[in-house]
Amino acid sequence: MKINYEKFLRCAFSYIRDNGYVKGDTAQEILKIMDNYNSKMGASDADLDVFTEWVNNQPTSDYMTSVKLIDTTGRTTNEIDTRYLNIPCSAINLYLKKMREEEERKNSTSTFIGNIKDKITVEIKDIRKLFTNNFGYDIYRVLGTDDNVYVISTTIYTLKHGDIITGTIKGHKEYKGEKQTVLNRIKKLTIDDDEITEMLQRIANDN
Repeated sequence: MKINYEKFLRCAFSYIRDNGYVKGDTAQEILKIMDNYNSKMGASDADLDVFTEWVNNQPTSDYMTSVKLIDTTGRTTNEIDTRYLNIPCSAINLYLKKMREEEERKNSTSTFIGNIKDKITVEIKDIRKLFTNNFGYDIYRVLGTDDNVYVISTTIYTLKHGDIITGTIKGHKEYKGEKQTVLNRIKKLTIDDDEITEMLQRIANDN
C-alpha cells in the first residue's frame, strides 16, 4: 500500500521530535495519527528542505543510499510504500539527534574541571550514551548540574538524570569546541535494590 509521502514525513518529524523513535513501532504510531493530521502540527517546508539537504550530504553507505533513494522518489512522486516507512523514520531520528548534539555544543558553557587524578562528585542533569567501545565499556556524555560536560565510561551502572556519581579525572579534551572533563573509576552513589540486582547480573554475565 502507498501513502502520501509529504504528509507522512511532516507527521514523522513532529511525532519523533516529541516522542522519540522505536524501530517498527514508531512508523505504525505515525500511521494512526495521520488521519487527524493538521499542517500546524508537523514539519515546515524549511524543515523538510534542510532534512533533504542533510541526507544528500551524508557519506555514502548502503543505509544512506536507501534513505536518499526513498526521499528522492517520495519527493518526486509524493508516494511511499508502507513497507519502507522505517527507513525515513530512522533517518529523521538520526537527523534530529545530530541537530540536538550540534545545538548542545553551540550553547555549551562547559569548562575543564579539576586536575588529573582528582576525585570529584557529579550530579547528572542530562545524559546521553555515545557508544560501547571494544572492551565493553558504555561511554556517556554527561551534563552536570554545574553545567559542565563530562565523558564517563562504565560496564556496571545504568545511569540517568538525577543520579550522583563520583569519578577520578583522567584528562581534559575538546570536542568541536566543547570542553569536556574525562572521568574513570565511576561509582554511583544513588543505587536502589533493583539496580543492585541488575548490577550483579551484569557482572555475572561478563564472567
